[in-house]
Amino acid sequence: MTTGKFYGIGVGPGDPELITLKAIRVLEHCNVIAAPRTRGGGMRALDIAGQAVSLQDKTILPLSFAMSSDRSLLREQYQRNAELIRAYLEKGEDTAMICIGDVSVFSTVCQIADVLKEMGCQTCLVPGISSYSAIAARMGISLTEGSRPFHVLPVSDVDLEQALSLEGTKVLMKAGSKMPAVLDLLKKRDLMSVSSLAVSCGCPDEKIMERLDRRSWKGWIWDQTCLLKTVTCQRSSYGTGTSDSCLPVKRHIESVNRRFAGAGTDGPVILTAWHTIPPAADFC
Repeated sequence: MTTGKFYGIGVGPGDPELITLKAIRVLEHCNVIAAPRTRGGGMRALDIAGQAVSLQDKTILPLSFAMSSDRSLLREQYQRNAELIRAYLEKGEDTAMICIGDVSVFSTVCQIADVLKEMGCQTCLVPGISSYSAIAARMGISLTEGSRPFHVLPVSDVDLEQALSLEGTKVLMKAGSKMPAVLDLLKKRDLMSVSSLAVSCGCPDEKIMERLDRRSWKGWIWDQTCLLKTVTCQRSSYGTGTSDSCLPVKRHIESVNRRFAGAGTDGPVILTAWHTIPPAADFC
C-alpha cells in the first residue's frame, strides 16, 4: 500500500516574501494542508501561506491545540491531531502541516511529526525564518557575533530576573499572561528608554514604537491583545541600523549607541515583536 508523506513547514513570521522556495514548492505539491486553528477560528499560518501559494482546490485540515502545561493532555492532543493527518496519509495523500516562524522553535509541528514517526509514517521538516531573525533584520542588528552567547527562552518557564542577567543576546518568547511582569522588570532595570517595540514585523499593519518610555503604550498593547516576543541584544558596533524602511528604529538605535559610547559601557537594546491574536485564543 502506498502511503503519503508528512511535511512540516515553517511559513515565517508574516511577510509572504519570507517563505522559502522549498516551502512554496512543497505546499504547491501537497493537496492537503493542515494548520493550527485558534479558539476564535483564526488560522494565521494559513493566511500567510495563502499569500504565496494558491489554496484553491486544496483540502484544508484545521487542527486545534489548547494552551496547557499538562503533559498528558498535550500528548492526547498531539495523538488526536496526528491521527487526523494519518487518515489522509493512508489514502496516499502527501500532507503538509504549517506553522508560523520555524518548525523547530516552540512549534507543535515537531511534536506531530514525532507521533507520526512512531506510527510508521514518513516525515520531512522544512525550516522557516523565525520571528526574532526577521525582527533583527528589520532593526538592522546582529543577534550574535563571535563568542557572544545566544539564548532563546520561554518566559512562562524561566526566572525573568535570571534571564535578563544572562550574558549575550536573549530572546524571550511565550510571555502570555506574564507580559506585565516583563514590562515591570524592564522598568525596574531602567531599560524602558532603550526598549523598542515592533508590531507585526513585515506585515501590512506593522507598527514601530521607538522607545517604551515616550508614549502611553499600555492601552495600545492591551487593546491589541497581543503575544509578546522580546529580543534583547548587547550594544556593539553592529547596532547602528541599516534598514532605510525602518528609519525610526534605526535613528533610535543610533542614539542609544551614542549614549552608551559616551558612557563607555555596554548596554542592552530590547527589540519586541507583537503578533495580534484573538482575545483568549489558543496559539501554536
